Amino acid sequence: MKKIFIMTILVMLYSTICFANIDSSNECTVSHSDVKLDDFLYGITLKKYDNQYYIQSKLLHSLNKQGYVITLEDCKIKSENQTVYLPVRTSEVFCGFRQRLAIKLNQDSVNLIANANQLTITLPYYKDGSDYDVRYKIITIPAEVMNEWKEVIKSQ
Repeated sequence: MKKIFIMTILVMLYSTICFANIDSSNECTVSHSDVKLDDFLYGITLKKYDNQYYIQSKLLHSLNKQGYVITLEDCKIKSENQTVYLPVRTSEVFCGFRQRLAIKLNQDSVNLIANANQLTITLPYYKDGSDYDVRYKIITIPAEVMNEWKEVIKSQ
């Protein structure tokens, strides 16, 4: 019984350490991870399609609990040495379903990711459905996910 308990604990620990996976098909390469980031986002993806790069994710909560990402302001992608501002695209929120977001990367932001050791993304959002109370959520990208993203960027 003790061995089964220890094996179960080890399997659970291993499953929380694994972050991202890289999938390739035709002209699309995707690094996806199903991790909870800072109680705000669930899962984060870097997608390369036709030499275009996108960061995609979904909100962890529904509209009526925490707020929602807005598109009237740009998000901020920051490394140790450089900062880039990019527009955020979001899906419609309907009946409290999770909102999805996408950030289309330009060449400067792709180079920033390829050369960064640490990366944060700052997302503007409305708190509690208010249209005037804009807040900013800073999301830190884990090092393991960053390494996967660098592999996707280097792949041709």
